[in-house]
Amino acid sequence: MIRRVRVALKHASPIYASEKSNLMPSLLGAPNNNRHRLVYLILCFAFLYFWNRREHLYSEESRRKDEQLELVQREHASVLEKLRVIWLHKKKIESDSIAHKTELEKFNSKIKLKDSEIYGYRTKNEQCKRELQSCHNTDNGAKESPKADASEVSGLKQKIEEMQKKLEEQENNSNSMAAILKVRD
Repeated sequence: MIRRVRVALKHASPIYASEKSNLMPSLLGAPNNNRHRLVYLILCFAFLYFWNRREHLYSEESRRKDEQLELVQREHASVLEKLRVIWLHKKKIESDSIAHKTELEKFNSKIKLKDSEIYGYRTKNEQCKRELQSCHNTDNGAKESPKADASEVSGLKQKIEEMQKKLEEQENNSNSMAAILKVRD
């Protein structure tokens, strides 16, 4: 629809021209530079939209990665603390085992010493018994001096009793040390 609009107001005979609608100049055949401006404006908005969307996605991804990094760092710190506690516990156990090992070696050496003493006492006891037996045999063959032999026999019996007491005492000591070692192990 074309309307006539008065162009010159102060002129005696007014000049009329047809009115063009300014609502959508690009669709109604507006000049090319208006079309170019509109296309440029649409491209700018599209570019800004996609740029903003990309920045938003990158910021979200960066935030998620930061959260994951923080979580991993916390887990790393807790694992390091657990490893430190385990290492300290291991060192304590190793030092305790070394101390127990040295104590065990000391007790084993004491037991070996006591065993050798017991063996010595047993050999002495057997030797005394043999001497006593030989004395009895010689006593039976020759009873010339019964008083002297009786005193020797009583002296030997006392020595045998002393040796047996020492032997029993040493066996009791070795048994008590063995019991102590069993309790400590």
